[in-house]
Amino acid sequence: MLKMIKVSVIIPAYNAAETISDTLRSLLAQTFTEWEALVVNDGSTDHTVEVVQTFIEQDSRIRLVSQENQGLSGARNTGVALAKYDWLLFLDADDWTFPQHLKQLSSAIECDPSLDIVYCGWAYVLPDGEFVFPQLPTLTGDLFLPFTQYCVSIVHTFLVPRSLVIRLGPFDTVLRSCEDWSLWQRIARTGVRFGAVTEILAAYRTRPDSLSRNGDQLLRDGFQVLMQGHGPDARAQPAHPLHSNGLPLENLTKNKFDLLCACAGYLIGGGKDARPLLKQLQADTCSTLKPLEVAQCMLVHTLVSASRPRIEWPDVWTNCQANFFDFLKALETYSKSRNLANPSYALAQKLLSEYLQRPALLANATSDQFAQQAANFSFSFSYTLKQMIKNSLRTAFLMSPTVRKPIHWLKKSLASKGYFQSAAHPSSHPKQYFEQLFTEHPDPWSYTNRYEQIKYEQTLALIPNVPIKKALELACAEGHFTVQLSPRVEQLLATDISPTALVRCEQACSDVDNVEFRCLDFLTEPITEKFDLIVCSEVLYFAGDRAQLPPMAAKLAQALNPDGYLVMTHSNVLIDDPSGTGFDWDHAFGARFIGATFANSPQLAFLQELQTPLYRIQLFQQRSKRFSLMNAKPKTVERIERIEPHHLPSRIAQSLVLTRSKPLPILSYRSLSLKPAAETEVTPEIFEQQLRYLQGAGYRSMTIQDWGYSVISNAPVTHKSFAVAFSHAHSSFLSCAWPLLKKYGFSATVVLYAGEIGALSVVDPYEFESIPLIAWPQIRQLQAEGVTFASGGLTRQTLSGRSRLEIWQSLKQSRDILTAELGAPVSTFVYPDGRFDPLLQLLVGLAGYSFALCVQSGICSQKNSLLALPQLSINATTDIETLLPE
Repeated sequence: MLKMIKVSVIIPAYNAAETISDTLRSLLAQTFTEWEALVVNDGSTDHTVEVVQTFIEQDSRIRLVSQENQGLSGARNTGVALAKYDWLLFLDADDWTFPQHLKQLSSAIECDPSLDIVYCGWAYVLPDGEFVFPQLPTLTGDLFLPFTQYCVSIVHTFLVPRSLVIRLGPFDTVLRSCEDWSLWQRIARTGVRFGAVTEILAAYRTRPDSLSRNGDQLLRDGFQVLMQGHGPDARAQPAHPLHSNGLPLENLTKNKFDLLCACAGYLIGGGKDARPLLKQLQADTCSTLKPLEVAQCMLVHTLVSASRPRIEWPDVWTNCQANFFDFLKALETYSKSRNLANPSYALAQKLLSEYLQRPALLANATSDQFAQQAANFSFSFSYTLKQMIKNSLRTAFLMSPTVRKPIHWLKKSLASKGYFQSAAHPSSHPKQYFEQLFTEHPDPWSYTNRYEQIKYEQTLALIPNVPIKKALELACAEGHFTVQLSPRVEQLLATDISPTALVRCEQACSDVDNVEFRCLDFLTEPITEKFDLIVCSEVLYFAGDRAQLPPMAAKLAQALNPDGYLVMTHSNVLIDDPSGTGFDWDHAFGARFIGATFANSPQLAFLQELQTPLYRIQLFQQRSKRFSLMNAKPKTVERIERIEPHHLPSRIAQSLVLTRSKPLPILSYRSLSLKPAAETEVTPEIFEQQLRYLQGAGYRSMTIQDWGYSVISNAPVTHKSFAVAFSHAHSSFLSCAWPLLKKYGFSATVVLYAGEIGALSVVDPYEFESIPLIAWPQIRQLQAEGVTFASGGLTRQTLSGRSRLEIWQSLKQSRDILTAELGAPVSTFVYPDGRFDPLLQLLVGLAGYSFALCVQSGICSQKNSLLALPQLSINATTDIETLLPE
């Protein structure tokens, strides 16, 4: 019978009177009762002791010990020395745990005695109590490799044996930060086995006075821990033979730059210049930095460090964006990564827009409810703009450049980016999902169809023609490929997460005597043997978000014998390349991103790739000393351009997007001038010359709405198209422009201002000119003849300087007025003064608009947000022929 687990919770406290009550209350709420709390008062000068005494009077399991100030590590070390129980949890005095925390972690240990340490998920807590950026654990087993690169989780997610901490500790008192990372890395070096509870059970409070804001100290200490992991560590004895010398030093530089970006974000969020951090890199360079990785890392840490409610994040960005861009420019120069700063900055702005729209995680939920929310990311935007804005969410849009769909598509689009997963999504509960799938649907993907068989044959053809003694097939499903792979190898281990699928696989291989069958969730469970070949097909999408792929690449590489091969087949998913052919699936990445990630693994060499419009097959080899002398450049063995959709099973074919719409130039005019005062003003004669060219060149006009809806519905526009927009309902449009447009069979969109209804003229606040307006009876007549109308707001005044609520009210009111007057919904908005930052895009979408034109010059493509479509400003000197796409 297993000995009952008892836990000593070590709480270092220095001037924690304001926060420690929450911490202790979270312990009192634990459903697990076999714990003690040892509060180590580290020389506090506030009322920390008095606050703790009130809890001691309520519960004798809480103890208090006071000492002279020794810092965080010194206080934890004191707690370890005085702890009564065999298991430890380190809980800082400004954080807390959920009621099921100790119960779930201790149960994991009791259920699997082979585990040495277990940890859970966590989330940041903003000052208003909202949880953001939840982190669910996915790594298990031997975690030395990831711990050499970053700290896998925060300190109070780990339940660890006291004996391990005593043997491999203490916490390093020289380090002012990263001391927990240093300890976990030393423990992991010994080869201990980590387990994971995939629930959010811990909360990490963001505070303006947090030590994490000291990015300079954090980077200095972090570099020391990175160096510790890239060489021997005499403190970690006995080290596992594979880890005794640490990681090779050639892996160090990229990890240092990753840490640099996080620390830069911490400084920028605190309103500081992060460029001085670059001095700590000395002569290190890294020319392979990726804009998306840099933008995401810096932005998340900027927002966390700012410690402001999410509704204030646009203000945070306004205050921080200059420092953000300055650091990116300096990083581009210092790292020698070309074209890094501008793309990273643009991506950060788009990510901010997405973060503003992530569903809220409720702070007052129970542990079980919170875990469910973190898994499902309940579809709620309660943080946005008071209750009345919630009523308009059905027409909201997400402003990502690759997601351009209204609210009934929005949940699907968010899921593809890893923002939430429904209970039915395989990434949330994979074993349950796949077992139910195979139980209810034998052969769920029609593996016997011609499409799959062609992939099988191509996969087999890519396997090197060398003797293979021992092979591993991951996610073998019902064995259709297993039967074909077995003759190529001496021994084959076929694994799958679903017991039902594995039974069918064994039945399919009944005439084969060299195959062993095993139930394995390789995404979370260790691969304990070594193989000459690993085959991994159509499964890595379920690893979760993109951050999980590099550790997975390392995991599979470690499971290979020296010079062993890894063959992978995965489909092209639109999220990798929205402009190309692929499947519109709810995954965070597809074959292209998988291949690029594995190609960046220092333990793998990318040998060959077969590219098709629908999938890619990739061959890697484990890098041994012998291999390092070879040419390891990627080689595409074949590129197949032709596809045959009729070979696809109907279940797969329905999500295939074959082509993308042609780009749309929006030609923007102010008005036509009968008596031009400047040579740039467009006369009716020049306007007709431009229309004549467009007709002769084979262009067709279409409305902005029609093009936008073709994007939304995946109905590609294959002909050359353009749109015409007039920024004023100027009387010259009625008398001059529209007759010419009708002559050539073209349409147009005219901008209206709701507050000008009934006026005969208005003064432009920017040009100070009087604009004669078309009367409303004529506007309705134009509408009947095919002219569409967009909203420019209530008036022509700037939106700057107004509150978010005022802007939203103005946007919605103008749309409501114009919709009522025209008797049809107005779906397009035109930004009046060029402002179209992420917050304003969000407000425009919330006000009910589906499309919006900004002042950015360019041609619309499917890479643009539909709420920030560029235009081409046309005047008398514009050469239409050279301006338009070929």
